[in-house]
Amino acid sequence: MDYSDERESFYFIHFFFRFLPIFVIFNFCCGFALIRSYQKIKFKFRVIK
Repeated sequence: MDYSDERESFYFIHFFFRFLPIFVIFNFCCGFALIRSYQKIKFKFRVIK
């Protein structure tokens, strides 16, 4: 019996769930910053018009 594949998949899942919250928080912060900058740009264009 060879458990190397099973162990590798286990480590991958462990790694994935370890870094998933960090990834989600990072994406949320980036998306929030993008939305804020987009609103500012839209406001500036509205002021110019």
